[in-house]
Amino acid sequence: MSFCSISDCDKPVKARGWCSTHSQRFYRTGDPQTTRNSVIVGTLEDRVWQRVRKSDGCWLWTGYVGEVGYGVVGDGGKLLYAHRIIYEWFHGPQPAKHEVLHSCDNRRCVNPAHLRWGTRAENVQDTINRGRAWWQK
Repeated sequence: MSFCSISDCDKPVKARGWCSTHSQRFYRTGDPQTTRNSVIVGTLEDRVWQRVRKSDGCWLWTGYVGEVGYGVVGDGGKLLYAHRIIYEWFHGPQPAKHEVLHSCDNRRCVNPAHLRWGTRAENVQDTINRGRAWWQK
């Protein structure tokens, strides 16, 4: 039997390596360790900026990080990528068939100066150029 991956939790795994309690917290808040008393309240903008640590370089997302390494925030039952939200705030809505690409190659970075719109093909080419494609490992 497998047990929850959260430290000090000895309940059996239900999903994503977590017990039912931590799974429910993840789906409710975007963070398996957030309790009702510690949920950051306010507008989406308030909740996002409370989870960003700015510096001269990368602005690091300090909130929940999803399975693929990008910052995630819950909004009305939906999980949204933090770098996409912040980039749209600075540069307008996402163009059709475009994604947000990182120039710094840091998935937790949400600094709009390190992000840009690009096509899926450009994103794949960046991945290959940086040696991060799954077949290059």
